[in-house]
Order: sequence, then structure tokens, then C-alpha cells
Amino acid sequence: MGVSEPFITSKTLSLVYRIPISRIEKFWESLKEGRVLATRCKNCQTLRFPPSATCPSCFSPDVEWVELSGEGVVETYTKIMAAPASFSGEAPYTVVVARMKEGVKVLAWYEGENISIGMKVRLLAKEEHGSLTYRFVPWDEQGD
Repeated sequence: MGVSEPFITSKTLSLVYRIPISRIEKFWESLKEGRVLATRCKNCQTLRFPPSATCPSCFSPDVEWVELSGEGVVETYTKIMAAPASFSGEAPYTVVVARMKEGVKVLAWYEGENISIGMKVRLLAKEEHGSLTYRFVPWDEQGD
């Protein structure tokens, strides 16, 4: 019935972003020390993770650093079986959204076999493939 449009297959593109971090450099420094920080707006008290140099709620630049306890509860998760090209070597992997004890939600990869909604997890700073990051692990894996 219809004639299909001709098409070409283009090459795969790889993008590398250079993101200026001078105003949130303390976050990256804290990861090196094994700590995970968020920012809290001094004007409206919004807690933000990942940290932001300016409050996304009231646009105030007056923010303070808050160390997260690492204690969280899984609100949702997904197991990625077919990863996008940039993570193809990582699949399968699990991504979790957990509400931290301080009230802020954090999205991070999960290291562990079993996971369920309502499960207690710990947020840890990590160095992986030469980059600083953070991951969730089961709460009891750290001896608590």
C-alpha cells in the first residue's frame, strides 16, 4: 500500500560533556573523602540532591552544604536488561530511587542481588573507572 521512505544508518555518536563545577566542587571533594553532600537553601529550606549552587525552588544563591546520613528507603527501582549503548557493557544493572533519612530523594545504581520497595539501603561514595560516583548497597552489607 504505502511506499517506505528510504533511510540511511548513521554512525554511533559518543558525547563527552565538560561541566563546570567550581560552585559545587565541594560535592566532588566530599566524594573523595567518602561523604555524600546535598545543598539546602537558606531562604526556603529546600534540600537538593544532586547539589545545586542555586535553589531550584526560589532561585536563591544562598545555599549551605548538608552531609547525608547515607540511610535511605527504596521507593522504586528498575532492572535494566537492555542498556543504552553508553552502558552496554554494564547490563544488567539496577537503578533505585530512595528517600533519604533527610527527606530528599536520590537516584543511583544499586549494588546487590535482592531489592524490594521499602527495603533499607545505604548510599556510599565510590570511585569507579577513574570517576567519582555514588551507589546504593543493602543496609546490612555495612554491618548495621
